[in-house]
Amino acid sequence: MSFSPHTGRSWPQIGVGVFCLLVVGLLWASLLTYFRQAERSTIDEIQDNTNNLALALEEQVKRTILGLNQVMLFTDGEFNRLPSDADLRRWAARTPYLIGVSLQLAVADVNGNIVASTLPTSQRGEPTSIADREHFRVQIEGADPGLFISKPVLGRVSGRWSIQLSRRLHDRDGKLIGVIVLSLDPAYLQDRFASLDVGPRGVVVLYREDGSVLARNPALLDMYERSAHWDPSQAAISDMLTKAGVYSTGAFSGRIRSPLDGVERIGSLRRVAGLPLVVGIGLSVEEVLALVRRTRRLALWLGSLVTLVLILLAGLLIAELNLQARGGRPEERSARVERLRDAAAAVHDVRSASVSAKRLLAGGGWSSGGGGFSGFSGGGGSFGGGGAGSSW
Repeated sequence: MSFSPHTGRSWPQIGVGVFCLLVVGLLWASLLTYFRQAERSTIDEIQDNTNNLALALEEQVKRTILGLNQVMLFTDGEFNRLPSDADLRRWAARTPYLIGVSLQLAVADVNGNIVASTLPTSQRGEPTSIADREHFRVQIEGADPGLFISKPVLGRVSGRWSIQLSRRLHDRDGKLIGVIVLSLDPAYLQDRFASLDVGPRGVVVLYREDGSVLARNPALLDMYERSAHWDPSQAAISDMLTKAGVYSTGAFSGRIRSPLDGVERIGSLRRVAGLPLVVGIGLSVEEVLALVRRTRRLALWLGSLVTLVLILLAGLLIAELNLQARGGRPEERSARVERLRDAAAAVHDVRSASVSAKRLLAGGGWSSGGGGFSGFSGGGGSFGGGGAGSSW
């Protein structure tokens, strides 16, 4: 088994390449892990906040609705007969809780005709019947349902969108004499929802259990019209609440996409205890993770730059090692240096001899014993010396 003579020379270059790859891999693994954990931590923190806000929102809605229900309970048995407008206004004046919350308080007889209202007579117009309205029929046609909360309806007396809360009205002997209806202003709930900071694309919403939107901030165009009549979005909301487990467990936390506007949010849904209502609060995933994602993009650019610099440095180092490897092994390089030194010394000696010769020639001739080189002889074509001649 034999190895290439160049194999040993390649190990340093291979080591540099492997080290560079390890550093680059560690760099990117650290960056990706850090930002994955940062995103997870941000989501968990927002989730905890929305859970707390949803719990507070549930309590606020519960107090509001049950407070109005208590007001309506006070009227049951208060009158021995159907009240007049004056009777109802006088009674409502003693209940400051209704101020700003209710659009009107009205009483209908068992046939559905409005016989009393807290609205001024000038706003009521012709006698009004609510016999066809759900919140009236459910009180008359079956067993006593207690408090009933309707879908948003356009009031025939007030002319405004409202949530109708209805209860049976009995006289002091317990006989059914009509239905009392309190019109809850959705704007009151929306104003309370607006006090919660959920960002520009966040949402605070109150649903009925069938998926009807009772109040929402920010409001959507025609959302009350869609809730008042059957709309595909209502079925989608009901399906969303079912899949989220709100009906079975009473609460949901996590990511959810709204059927109304299509925005994905991190939020919480909670069923209001004792009431057929669900509150929801959510913050846009895009807004929540915007800062983390901007930072990640910047880090990815910097990571790419660092990776490029590392690759360039590794390339330069490998090139330098290749140049050194082409120069031979250390002992071969030492021998070559010695030979070069000997050659340089020889060249120096030759140059010294040449200089000496030049100096002698510049002095006029060579001398040897008693004779010398004097020139040509005059007679027989011979070179002349000091005594007897020498001929060719």
